[in-house]
Amino acid sequence: MDADGAGTGRGGRSRGSALDLVRSTTVIVVLVAAVVLLFPRPDRTPAATVDVAQVAASVSGRAGFSVAVPRGLPPGWTATGAGLFEGSDGTPTWRVTYRTPDGDPVGFVQGLRPSRVWEGRMVIDGRESAERIIDGNRWIDRSRTDRGITNLVHRGGDLTTIVTGRTDPATLEVLLRGLGLSG
Repeated sequence: MDADGAGTGRGGRSRGSALDLVRSTTVIVVLVAAVVLLFPRPDRTPAATVDVAQVAASVSGRAGFSVAVPRGLPPGWTATGAGLFEGSDGTPTWRVTYRTPDGDPVGFVQGLRPSRVWEGRMVIDGRESAERIIDGNRWIDRSRTDRGITNLVHRGGDLTTIVTGRTDPATLEVLLRGLGLSG
């Protein structure tokens, strides 16, 4: 001990250092917790939006058919993707995807003179279960209820259109009506 009775040995400094470490750690934990609680982050990153009409105009010459651009969709429908690609069997395929106001993923594909294999892949092998007439067009239900996927297929001459999504049939009908198909 020194003259005023304070410990100068190693033990005194160790206790002070350990106590300081606990205090510092506590302050850091409180600050981090405050930041996390005061600045909440969204559950998901907002999807980028796509101008479907602009993409359609840029690919229409290569598609070999008039690609559909939905019209009159209600507010809150957000286009998240659009593009032309070649299906695994060579089928020229136009695909457009959306998020509904409820956040459900929906979309459609169109294929020129597609094979049954192409159609099966697009509907994840959903079996034909029912037929509906919507706005004068025949749609075949090929949903995969075991996976929560609704698929409606329209075969119109050389062009097949499939509307699909993880949502209810009424929501898909909003999209298919926006396509304005005839025949």
